[in-house]
Amino acid sequence: MLPRILRCRRKGARAAASRRTSPYPGATWTAQLERLIEAAQQPDVALHVVPFGAGPHHIRSSLELVYFRDGRTVAYTQGSWSGHLTEDPEEVEPLRLAYDVLRDTSLAPAESLVFLRALLDEHTGSPEDVQP
Repeated sequence: MLPRILRCRRKGARAAASRRTSPYPGATWTAQLERLIEAAQQPDVALHVVPFGAGPHHIRSSLELVYFRDGRTVAYTQGSWSGHLTEDPEEVEPLRLAYDVLRDTSLAPAESLVFLRALLDEHTGSPEDVQP
């Protein structure tokens, strides 16, 4: 069995959240929303949307936490120009806690799916309202 991997991605999120529009062309944004909705429905995926109203958080780059069966956890962070693997438990723990706080402020997977569907409807011209 492979290790369990938790991911937090931020690319494009700030522009989309602040303007309720995509930084990408219309067809690209539609395809990305459709892909997120498809992924969110997979049995091995727990997709959480962090509402813009949740305020700032401490994860400023991509973060992947890898939990191994032997109890070890490693963190991989990636910025615009480089990535960094963290194996020291004392350095991994604050990253794990930041991830937990972010997940706790996010919508539940079912609520996130509803939000993404409403956002897609809003983007494609359907009259659905989108709240978060």
